[in-house]
Amino acid sequence: MNALLSLPSLYQFRLVLADISPMIWRRLVISSETSIAQLHKYIQTAFDWSGEHLHSFHIHGKDYGIAYLGGISFDDNPRLVGCLAPICSGGRGAAPGEEYAGPLAYLQRLERHRCEFPFEELGTMAVVLRGWLDAEPTNG
Repeated sequence: MNALLSLPSLYQFRLVLADISPMIWRRLVISSETSIAQLHKYIQTAFDWSGEHLHSFHIHGKDYGIAYLGGISFDDNPRLVGCLAPICSGGRGAAPGEEYAGPLAYLQRLERHRCEFPFEELGTMAVVLRGWLDAEPTNG
């Protein structure tokens, strides 16, 4: 009976990217023993990001995060601060790449692709394909 009492709790989060329509979201289920550093890694994985942008978590009036050289610093070590078995149990929409400077830049690019034929991207694909076709076969 005591073994059941020592099991960690599970928390479910719904993460929504602000100011983007149609909505892009993920649902994560994580352990109560998950650190903020681990939570950050799970969010990056769920949205297929690599952590290029600075970030912080604001929890009960206090900011937490991972300090970067030249970036913001925090009082607590995020690898030791417990937050809330990562599982992505739902989601919708492809996440914007980290190269976009916010929701407006992402939405503008989507609109451009809806209205204009992507000649530049097609040209890049043609160059790559031509190089592949012209390559000498290798024995292997």
